[in-house]
Amino acid sequence: MIAPVPEIKLVTDRTIIEYGPVHFRENQVDMWLPQSAELYYDWKGRRSHRRHGFSNYLLFSVGDKQRISAPKIEDEAASN
Repeated sequence: MIAPVPEIKLVTDRTIIEYGPVHFRENQVDMWLPQSAELYYDWKGRRSHRRHGFSNYLLFSVGDKQRISAPKIEDEAASN
């Protein structure tokens, strides 16, 4: 934020996010993910600071193998 927003009485707004490496053993994948986030703001004359910590990440994947084949045609005798 470059300047205060007088219409909503927001004076300051800051976010700090720290990233770090996370290793997932199952798929042998390493990713940089948020370790913590800190939020500071001064809104309507109230100052606030919040800190969030992130851990115990879970990794999941979805297989997406496309199989294209001719459409199945039902036998007319089987449907009667």
